[in-house]
Amino acid sequence: MTPSLDSFPRVDTLSARYGDRDADNLLSESALGRYIEQARSHAIIEILRECDIDLFDLRSEIGMLLAHTSVDILRHQAPANRIQLATGIARIGNSSVHLRVGVFCDGECLAVANNVLVFVARASGRPILLPESLRQRLHAARCA
Repeated sequence: MTPSLDSFPRVDTLSARYGDRDADNLLSESALGRYIEQARSHAIIEILRECDIDLFDLRSEIGMLLAHTSVDILRHQAPANRIQLATGIARIGNSSVHLRVGVFCDGECLAVANNVLVFVARASGRPILLPESLRQRLHAARCA
């Protein structure tokens, strides 16, 4: 089932660049990968900052790793002037979060990515239970 833009709680817009096109003048797979990475990092960093968690601070007790990502390319087309990057939380586990990303052009979904992020204790590298403040914020960012 192809997701709709309104099933995601967060939507960011960016401008397509000439270099995002492939030899057939369509949006390249590498551009889609960059868009997905940008959407994923912006969404999770914003959620963490709202919980006063800074993954860039090496003194932080919490770390995070990308355990798995999968991308389904649903259609190929020339990029529109504006690309919409939609994100939302699909599932919340004890120490993991499944973040879904949709890439849209002119309201049409071009690709969907499912990402599994695992939170770990920085000292041991072992999975930890999600802090309650983070769990609450993740629930607020769930996909419809």
